[in-house]
Amino acid sequence: MKAFVLLMAMTVAAFASLAPASLQTAPELRSLVKPDVYKRARDDREIMSGARLEDAPRGTDARRYRYYVMTTVSAPLKLTRDTLTNYDLYPQMIPYVHKAMYSRERKSLQLEGGIWKFKMASTVEFEEKSPCWISYRVTAGHFKGLEGAMIFEDIAERGTMVYFSGEVSGSHWPPKLILERGAEIVFGYTARRMRSYIEELKEKTINDRERKRDERGEIPQPRRKL
Repeated sequence: MKAFVLLMAMTVAAFASLAPASLQTAPELRSLVKPDVYKRARDDREIMSGARLEDAPRGTDARRYRYYVMTTVSAPLKLTRDTLTNYDLYPQMIPYVHKAMYSRERKSLQLEGGIWKFKMASTVEFEEKSPCWISYRVTAGHFKGLEGAMIFEDIAERGTMVYFSGEVSGSHWPPKLILERGAEIVFGYTARRMRSYIEELKEKTINDRERKRDERGEIPQPRRKL
């Protein structure tokens, strides 16, 4: 797995499938993180992230790596979810993703990319537990065995909260400082790029709608603020 984890951690968690499945109730995001983390992500729009490489249990060299990212996007739930599940957009939103090929028949994604001198290629399979709760698992290539989820939560006029998480066990890891602090920097950068892309898309959609309305000579209406 090596230092590829910095590349895969945020990227894979962001992909999702909208294929039909038996629906379950998504966990409330406030139940997944500390109250202060939830408040800062929701009310202050801070990008909150955490990454931890746990110590190996006694008698084994396998260590568990866990991470999460939480942010609020000033855009409706549908636009946020649709954008983050449009795989063709990922090379535009994330510089280190070079190719993303999704098969709806197999519900799997072929993902390729690179960061610094590291290259990676993985196969990711998805399961939709509900429209706002999607789990994933890396089944082949780098990070095989990595599991995680993406959860959306509608917060009315504030927009949409998005939560990414993942974890994987392994015996060979880069330095702990890179996996924890370094990963948090990568998570924050990637989440900020994604959020900006969605919010700019929302503004473009509003402006296009207003332009078409003006061309038809309609009376302007107050813009609903998100």
